[in-house]
Amino acid sequence: MFSSKKSKKIIKGTLTSQNTPRILANRIIREASWFALLFIGLYITLALGTYNPQDHSWSNAVNANIPITNLAGIFGAYFSDLSLYIFGMSSWWLVFLSIYSIFLIYPRIENEDYKTKHILLVHYLGFLLLLLSSSAFEAGHIINLDVKLPSEQGGMLGYLANELLRQAIGYIGSLIFLIISFAIGFSLFTGWSWINIAEGMGNFLVNLSYAMYEKFNDWQDRTEGRKLEQQRDEFVVEERKRLEDRAPVAIIDSK
Repeated sequence: MFSSKKSKKIIKGTLTSQNTPRILANRIIREASWFALLFIGLYITLALGTYNPQDHSWSNAVNANIPITNLAGIFGAYFSDLSLYIFGMSSWWLVFLSIYSIFLIYPRIENEDYKTKHILLVHYLGFLLLLLSSSAFEAGHIINLDVKLPSEQGGMLGYLANELLRQAIGYIGSLIFLIISFAIGFSLFTGWSWINIAEGMGNFLVNLSYAMYEKFNDWQDRTEGRKLEQQRDEFVVEERKRLEDRAPVAIIDSK
């Protein structure tokens, strides 16, 4: 009996020592993926944020000697031009993709339990649906944006998708379809439930209104207190003045 327990401990220790390199490798991959995705998100933000339609890019051929103004360099100029050409301002969802992917991939590497791992294919198909519906919505249902884009508002993909939907189900039908598609894509990508989101927003609004109500009551109490304090001070001043103006009490000697 004791020998079996001892052998189990030895086997467990052996397995742990054998798994140590894999655990270390997973930790290194996890940290590297975290920093890589963070870098990609920041780089895309820099490229899109400093986009200049006059830079040498995919849709704008200029003299190669003209300096690139995009802070992300020549690759950033090409990337921002191409992404804006295809998706329009909805290209900014790519930043959200890279940043949120940290929360999708990070626990997947850390957790050895396959039951709790994220189904990445479903998440990223949801993101494609989100991006496509956002581009089409931008192309057909948003007032003209005061931004310079290399193509149509919403990009060429959004423009084509919006035109197909309008011809198939009309303007109102396409609007409803795109809103529902966006909601489905967002939920699939993030894993967030719109019911939980609505409940959270409701709790936030209730707590906010309660806090504002408490602040208002506190303000009323303070205002009323200042009024009472002012009335008391005025009463004290009047009483002092009345006492000062009153004739002194005459003291009569009884003798």
